[in-house]
Amino acid sequence: MSVTSLQVRHEVLIAAPSAAVWRTLTQESSSWWSTVSRRGSRDVVLEAFLGGRVLEGGVLGGRPRPWGTVTALCPAGLLEVSGPMDLPRGVSGALEIDLDESGGGTLMRVAHRASGPWEITRWAMSTSCWRAMAERVREVSEERAA
Repeated sequence: MSVTSLQVRHEVLIAAPSAAVWRTLTQESSSWWSTVSRRGSRDVVLEAFLGGRVLEGGVLGGRPRPWGTVTALCPAGLLEVSGPMDLPRGVSGALEIDLDESGGGTLMRVAHRASGPWEITRWAMSTSCWRAMAERVREVSEERAA
């Protein structure tokens, strides 16, 4: 069975300032990347500027593969990426991460959308991957901020 769209959302409160979370997301991407890589890659290049590429590397010794393009970026706490995202042929994806700093830390919201012929069995896998990503970003950010 297939569906035509998927939307996954997660929120996590991180006991670190938004600048530390932003650094984890954009400068230390390899610290959390394996949680979203279907191939288990830890290597990623995230070009943190509008139009920048997200390239997944180290896949079986091959060249970096395009994962997405940065479509919105604000260092105050917004990162959007759109593209193939290693999804099945005919499916396009969009990732939105926004940060909201408050006195208790930083609330990170992660939303992933996919459109196209999507196998319903992948829904659970995608949901758990984005949850793991949010938790890993929390761990790394809190560790760096301590």
